[in-house]
Amino acid sequence: MGNASNLLLDLTTELLSQGATVRFRPSGRSMYPSIREGEVIAVEPVEASDVKLADIVLYRSERGLIAHRVVEIASRDARVFRLQGDASLSCDRPVAAEQILGRVVGVERNGRSVALASRGAKMWHKARRLASGLKGWICETGTGSNTDLDFLRKPVTVVEGQLH
Repeated sequence: MGNASNLLLDLTTELLSQGATVRFRPSGRSMYPSIREGEVIAVEPVEASDVKLADIVLYRSERGLIAHRVVEIASRDARVFRLQGDASLSCDRPVAAEQILGRVVGVERNGRSVALASRGAKMWHKARRLASGLKGWICETGTGSNTDLDFLRKPVTVVEGQLH
């Protein structure tokens, strides 16, 4: 990590430990579409015991600051978390409670603040994941092994007009 990255890491860690909300523009595309390239995120301090499934948390790693989604809480006692970027195919290495700095609560998109920690935002994320998984499942059945779903692979003709 360069000096600027170390400075951001140290400043963010210090501000969150003092209870401040931090806003910055992260790099990378691992959280697309929840967080898009060039957007500003807002991070609030959070205790590891308050982190829940589907939260997006900011944590400290050997690579620097990373904001990824909680996909599993592996241990209730030791509070070990499995995190994954929304656009990633695999999970990060297990993250210990002491590595977690804050929860991403919002993103500034097109001049508006969009809540990411709300119940609705988490449900929208789950719906996108389900749709993505269903799409993969339908594509896998394209081998002819599931004839019940053949109608989903056939072309559809759209006809405009009114029914009489």
